[in-house]
Amino acid sequence: VNLQGTLIVMPPRIPVKNAGFDFFMPVLGMGFWNMSPQLKKRAQKDKDIWIRETLHTIDAGMTCIATCGLLKGSLERDKMIGRALKLRKREDLFIAMQVDLEYEHFYDTINSVVYTMRRLKLQYVDLCLVRLLSDDISVHQVMHAMSDLVNMDAVKAIGSVNFTQEQITEANFSAEHRIRANMVRYNLCNREAETDGMIQYARDNGIIIIAYDPLAHGKLNKKGNKTIDSLCKKYDMTPSQLALSWALFHPNVTTILDLRRRTKIKEDLGTLGKYLYLSGDDYELLYRTFPQEGGEVLEPLST
Repeated sequence: VNLQGTLIVMPPRIPVKNAGFDFFMPVLGMGFWNMSPQLKKRAQKDKDIWIRETLHTIDAGMTCIATCGLLKGSLERDKMIGRALKLRKREDLFIAMQVDLEYEHFYDTINSVVYTMRRLKLQYVDLCLVRLLSDDISVHQVMHAMSDLVNMDAVKAIGSVNFTQEQITEANFSAEHRIRANMVRYNLCNREAETDGMIQYARDNGIIIIAYDPLAHGKLNKKGNKTIDSLCKKYDMTPSQLALSWALFHPNVTTILDLRRRTKIKEDLGTLGKYLYLSGDDYELLYRTFPQEGGEVLEPLST
């Protein structure tokens, strides 16, 4: 077993990781900010698809749901998702909500979070992920606003999107409540979160890393790579399950997938019974032999 952090089970069956504080993040979630090409095509003619896909995702056992505001069409999408969420028990769900901030003012931050929550018909979110749309935005101001939302029980935990180590350090010295998770792009093809030291920094400071795009826009869904094909056979995994298992090898890394077809959701959930068995030797084998973007081969981060 490669997982060294705490492991418990949320209803109905999603394991969680803990990086050292009182925050537990499901190892696998579904992001409702993007769709597979097949679902996008259906959505052009079917406005209720968000309701059905949200309910199917939850009922299939994917109880960690992530949403994002300020995207094209997000207003109607969020309303549909909110209608679906009202039909399921809130206490059985982990909801991560991304909020994109254009301004640093205290009340702008408060209003952005509350407005998005109202669209989703939520009384609270388990994790609010803050993305700053400008380098000029004050992390200090944003964190004070976010801490007030935690104190009001509107937000259970504060997270960030693509924050640097310096931004997280500033954030955690700025206000009463700390950043508990940082969402970054991370997969076999893109390991910048390792090369820039973010994963190790997060691990040292009790922060969960949420890997988005863990399948590299579908590149890791396919067979054809000799190492991947061999390991899939060894562990009885599909290529996507192997790619997810590789990302989850780190004790403080979790994953968020784009919304996928129903058959793929079952495949993704199948990873939960297998990812702990990936050996350290096979993790390193994948690391050394799978081509990164740009073709560079790196040394694996110590786990």
